[in-house]
Amino acid sequence: MRLKLLTNLNTLLLVTVCVALAATLWWSQRALQQPFQLMERYLALSQQFQQDVAGNIQAYLASGDALRHSAAGQAIDGLELALDELPAPLAEELRPSLEQLRTFSAGELLAAGKLAGDPQGLLLQAEREMGGALEQLAQYADSATGASAQDYHRPLFDASQHLTRLGHARGRFVAQGRNELLADIERELKALGAQAGRLDSLPLLGVAEASDSASAGFAALLGLADDSSASQAEDRGVALKRDFAALVRRYPAELQRTRELVEQRQQLAAATRARIDQLQQALAALEPQVKAEYARIQGDVRLIQGLMIGLILLIALTIDSIQRRLTRVLSQLVPALSAWARGDFATPIAIGARTRELRD
Repeated sequence: MRLKLLTNLNTLLLVTVCVALAATLWWSQRALQQPFQLMERYLALSQQFQQDVAGNIQAYLASGDALRHSAAGQAIDGLELALDELPAPLAEELRPSLEQLRTFSAGELLAAGKLAGDPQGLLLQAEREMGGALEQLAQYADSATGASAQDYHRPLFDASQHLTRLGHARGRFVAQGRNELLADIERELKALGAQAGRLDSLPLLGVAEASDSASAGFAALLGLADDSSASQAEDRGVALKRDFAALVRRYPAELQRTRELVEQRQQLAAATRARIDQLQQALAALEPQVKAEYARIQGDVRLIQGLMIGLILLIALTIDSIQRRLTRVLSQLVPALSAWARGDFATPIAIGARTRELRD
């Protein structure tokens, strides 16, 4: 081997070390960015699900706002696009749950939103009508002058108290949705029925309808009134008692419809929570896999760096071996060069070298 080639080989090995070191650093930097980017995408995906998907769905269930439902659908589409940024194995684990949530959002969730709002509207209207009937009965009793009018005050007061308690019991039932609270409503409703019976058993107070009284007065003014027309004037208490009793009897049917509505809302809300929890659990199940992918990439980086360090050491040992061999050969020339320096050129030089320049 020529000395020039040996020098070029030495230089080439040094350049190889530099290039390998630079390539290793560049690849390691890019490879280590992948786990951080993967973790950022996973966290962004979880945050997007919580805020845009789950938040809009819960708001739609509470308000029934169609814009919230549309926003939830768009958020699900955006979440599906975000899955493409994840590695394929991780994305495929989320797609089934996401598709189920999309189907649920287009069907059952849409029906659940239509049931949003205050489910106790029918009961509130019935209670307002009963309160109005009691107020009219109180005015009826106050407009009479007989002693029997005093008998109306106590049943009316008790009925008003039971109606107030009925409203409180109804509010607790609708807010909590527990069937055991129906017993309080039924107890107050039974008490209202008893008060309606008491009011119905009280004697009429002889207060006629305003229209009948006006007609009778006009007939008397013209001299056309007779005893039969006066006896046919209906007492106001008859209609008022009948209306109040009818409202009390109608309330259980309204309560049953409200109960069915509350149960239906609870079932749909539970189904919605189950779908959201299913996707949330699928997202949570990705976290160990994301961390495992992070550890795998770090392991690959360490392996490549270790191999490059080994290669650099091998090149260094090769260069050291070449230099040591060259130094050993040159050290064999020292006695001969010393003899030449003394002017003795007769002694032959024997060097076991493979380099052509040294052999020649």
